Amino acid sequence: MVCDVLALRKIHFVLSGMPSHRTSPETTVEQRWEMLKLACTDDVRLVPDDREVSHGGPSYTVDTLRAVREAHPGEAVAWVLGSDAYAEFSSWRSWREILDLANLVVLERPGEERQLGEDMRRLTERRRVDRKPEDLAGKVFFLAHEMRAVSASGIRARISSGKVVDHLLPPRVNTYICEHGLYGGIRES
Repeated sequence: MVCDVLALRKIHFVLSGMPSHRTSPETTVEQRWEMLKLACTDDVRLVPDDREVSHGGPSYTVDTLRAVREAHPGEAVAWVLGSDAYAEFSSWRSWREILDLANLVVLERPGEERQLGEDMRRLTERRRVDRKPEDLAGKVFFLAHEMRAVSASGIRARISSGKVVDHLLPPRVNTYICEHGLYGGIRES
């Protein structure tokens, strides 16, 4: 959806290494990497990217974007995040530098409104644009496009309670989760 709306040639899905702000994932890095590759299989514009896990240690968006900017100095770069993450953006490591490295594309979930703190309100007022950013970095674009009202944590909760998630995941990812009994689901043999 993001590729279509923003007319992107490709979008990298960066596998997070050891997020410093979250609890450890229930799955191994290898399992998450396999699921990411499977999720990207059917669209050549979707590129699985393991740069955060391949360097080891905690992963920070600013470090990832420094590497991306170094590799693509003259290209516009966008970091796509959900409105929930955007509301907390000023708590991220070197958050102001992130805007020197990339534009932000904020995905708004249906029915979800976040209260922004003072820093984020001011940032939004100064940097918000109404269409796809053409600048190399520094702009904030809110993408209010029809999206499923579900999160990754919501999907994991549904799996652990035995609910069907076929309609929420790419078929290959759903099969992998079932085959490996991930997230408390029943393992298929």
